[in-house]
Amino acid sequence: MVCLGGLLLGLILLVGCESKRTPSGGGDEYDVYLSQPTASPSSLTEGGTTVIEVIATDAQSDPIEGLQITFVGSGGNFTPATTTTDSNGIAGTIFTATQTGNLSLGASATGAETKYVNVSVSTGGQQSTGNLSISVTPTLLTADDTSSATVIVRVQDTNENPAPDSTIVKMTAGEKFVDVDGNGYFSSGVDSLVFDYNANDIWDPIGFIPAIAYTEAGSTVVSYTAGVEATTAYIKATVTEGGDFDGSVEASVQLTPNASVNSIALSTEIQGIQVRHTGGIETTNLYAICYDVNGNTVPEGLDVNFIITDGPGGGENIAEQGLGPVIARTNSNGVATVPIWSGTISGTMRLYASSGTVLSNATFLAVYAGPPYYIAVGAVDCNIPGWNKVNVENEIVAVVSDFYKNPVQDSVVVYFTCDEGSVNSYNITGDSSGVTSVPFRTGDPMGNGEVWVWAETSGGTLIDSTFFWNSGMPAIVNMIMSPKNLTANGKSQAFFYVEVLDINSHFVVNGTIVKMATLFGSATEGTTADGCHASFFDGKYTAPVLDLDYSMTGGTDNGIGAIDVITAKSGFVQSSIVCTLSTSSSYYSNSTVTTEAIIPYSTANVPVRVVIKDRYGNPLGDHSVSATVSVGTMSVATASTNTYGEAFGLRLDAPAAPPPEDGEVPDTKAIITVVDNDPTYSGGLVMTANVTFTAPE
Repeated sequence: MVCLGGLLLGLILLVGCESKRTPSGGGDEYDVYLSQPTASPSSLTEGGTTVIEVIATDAQSDPIEGLQITFVGSGGNFTPATTTTDSNGIAGTIFTATQTGNLSLGASATGAETKYVNVSVSTGGQQSTGNLSISVTPTLLTADDTSSATVIVRVQDTNENPAPDSTIVKMTAGEKFVDVDGNGYFSSGVDSLVFDYNANDIWDPIGFIPAIAYTEAGSTVVSYTAGVEATTAYIKATVTEGGDFDGSVEASVQLTPNASVNSIALSTEIQGIQVRHTGGIETTNLYAICYDVNGNTVPEGLDVNFIITDGPGGGENIAEQGLGPVIARTNSNGVATVPIWSGTISGTMRLYASSGTVLSNATFLAVYAGPPYYIAVGAVDCNIPGWNKVNVENEIVAVVSDFYKNPVQDSVVVYFTCDEGSVNSYNITGDSSGVTSVPFRTGDPMGNGEVWVWAETSGGTLIDSTFFWNSGMPAIVNMIMSPKNLTANGKSQAFFYVEVLDINSHFVVNGTIVKMATLFGSATEGTTADGCHASFFDGKYTAPVLDLDYSMTGGTDNGIGAIDVITAKSGFVQSSIVCTLSTSSSYYSNSTVTTEAIIPYSTANVPVRVVIKDRYGNPLGDHSVSATVSVGTMSVATASTNTYGEAFGLRLDAPAAPPPEDGEVPDTKAIITVVDNDPTYSGGLVMTANVTFTAPE
């Protein structure tokens, strides 16, 4: 039988003494819910056993103690067939298989839906196809990565003739699978996994066996070495040589945990109990989960010593037998359990469990119940949007503890008052937490938005205070940005910070919307952060590439493309900041000189168009340009760029036609040269354009 390992621990952590219920007249008094039963193992051989467990809970998911559970199903026997749930709502039984196949085993209770689990039962000795047989000796090994068994595989044909020597026998040892493609090994996506002990949906080897063996006199003998997993390993032998000896055979080996304790995990069912006779829970269970050297839970029946090494000294004890040591034995899940009782003094117990020379971790259990000694009060929300509003709530929480810093017992009265708005006058501690809370509500007197609340108990001898912001809508927006001068290149960025305050100059609540507006660039929008110690939004401004030069002076270029105004708005208030967008010097690749490519001789006043832009494509205004031509004349040789970076005033006069040659007037090629005369930003920019003068048609 496979040990359940961490199953019981998981169940223990899910339920607790404080929430268990005990039926007095049967399950029909409750809304009973049964979990999906578990079978450990879920695959066994005929005559083998498995542990079936189920958990019963009520409609609030609390465990039900003492509920009668009946186990149902054919193909074997349940021992016992009927039992009752324990304090954790768990009921278990042993199922012994008497027939093979896929069995459906169920758990039922009055007033609950019957739930089932599937168990696969195979033939006792081996499963085979063809004429192979296998024997494994022994079939029970310790899961220690060392223990071994002898595996003998016999291969013969239908007439019981032995296979030729050196016939290849393929071997696997691991989880159970159906060899759909018949190649002797597990093929992912093809073969079917039947027993997945670690529930990872892939086939895993368990232990070690040679992948290939060879027959001699019709048999092969190999050694199987156990793994460290306490489970069932399935050994499969397959012959696939395409003859009368083909087939497969399978047998199983049970790997059991080591009976020696190597480590102990100690835990309590709940983390704290109350001083005796104060009306609270006075006892809890102490669990020691014992593991062998390979991490498997140990078998049942091993002695475990429990002891209290330190405590308040008020009569706390283990199982009403003093401080210990007290001996308990492991169950089938490797868990030893003892009850722990509180005494008459609050404090902390330090607990240990040991087995032989192995000592557990130290586990601490609080015993709490003393009268109030400390009180602390606070507000759940540090800022609420309730100024000048009625009935906006905030939860006020008080924590009361005794001299030993343990939460006080239930029903301690705590009184509250405040300087503005309204707060419930009192409440009591509960749930063994020493915590109580009351609602604060906005209203008259409205005050200045800084709300102070006081909490007191023990006749006013214990008192504490706290405050929180009761903020209004945005009334003040402050904004800063750095740097404030960027190159208009489409990627330069500046960081800005927007602070939003209410009418009382207090922080607005976290998440207050901040919208951004710009004339040219782009700015991120968002919401304010914190609201307790600040209320600001930080974002990025990205400079644009300009479509115009918005900073014309009528003289020379001032190096400024535009002045952007970045505005932050929250609610009905806003604040702005300016950013200077600078341009760079004129750039040859982005600047152009254009005119007609072919001009008739003697044509006058032909326009020459010049566009001046910087490296990033920003138009540059206030640039003086002058032009010359290699043939002909410039009737207007100078001009200035406008806000689009364009100079339109240049004019070209074509020369007179030259004398004919061979009866035809020849063409004349010329070069127009334009110089950007801007003394600061031109960088010596010279541009040219080619023209051809020709005889008119």
